[in-house]
Amino acid sequence: MHLSRICIQNFRTFSDFEVKLGGNVVVVGENRIGKSNLLYALRLIFDATLPDSARQLRMADFWDGLGQPGTDTNIKISVEIKDFERDMDVLALLTAFRLSDDPSTVRLTYEFRPKAGLTGEPKADEDYEFACYGGENGNRTFGHNLRRRLPLDLLPALRDAESDLANWRRSPLRPLVEAAFAEIEKDDLDQIATAIEAATGKLAEFEEIDELESSISNFLSEMAGPKQNVNPKLGFVPADAVRLYRSIQLLIDDGKRGINDASLGSANLVFLTLKAIELTRLIRERAPERLASVV
Repeated sequence: MHLSRICIQNFRTFSDFEVKLGGNVVVVGENRIGKSNLLYALRLIFDATLPDSARQLRMADFWDGLGQPGTDTNIKISVEIKDFERDMDVLALLTAFRLSDDPSTVRLTYEFRPKAGLTGEPKADEDYEFACYGGENGNRTFGHNLRRRLPLDLLPALRDAESDLANWRRSPLRPLVEAAFAEIEKDDLDQIATAIEAATGKLAEFEEIDELESSISNFLSEMAGPKQNVNPKLGFVPADAVRLYRSIQLLIDDGKRGINDASLGSANLVFLTLKAIELTRLIRERAPERLASVV
């Protein structure tokens, strides 16, 4: 399965853009010529992590040379997909979106347009709505169910790999650790959580910690008054057995240093390795018999 065509109309830096694709694609260009806008256009269709609030564009997203958009002016982004028939799951998911004159091609479209029934010309962002549909029929809409099966994974710039690895929410380590912990019995995790809570509780008993806690509480009370005093205490996050995996970090040099101490090149290699493992796991879950050919 691959993208065979991209069409973008009236979106940001694109007035009327069309390109045919085949195989792997590399986008190269100077700054501020539309590379990021092209990727965001694809995210509007494919990215399951993009909330609908971000999918709802604004009038400022219309092509700059358009002038004041009217009732018949839309932002339209379409992609065409070929070679999807060999995967029966994907075939079942996309078959309703085939082109009538070319059943071997599926078309998916994002459209930002004036709201139906709008009286007069659109004047504000609230006068617009978006729709995602497939094929040639605007009534054949699609949403998260399709996007989660045809995900678009947007990797950050490799220069940011180090910070992403250190941020649990963005780290490619997260889905791998979550999947591994899902196989562990909760009773075993409960025992570990109890031991961790007992050990960290001892640290809070030091006299120096107690003095610091009192200092913070007293100063806050003086500054905020009794009504705004939140009665702060120093401690450690409770060891929730279900969320123990969030404390796991990726270490290097046999556990002697954190990933923040790695060179940028090493961080890039680690980042790409974790993403490759995640992709392999997803393929194994969906189609074990095809794993060997992909790897």
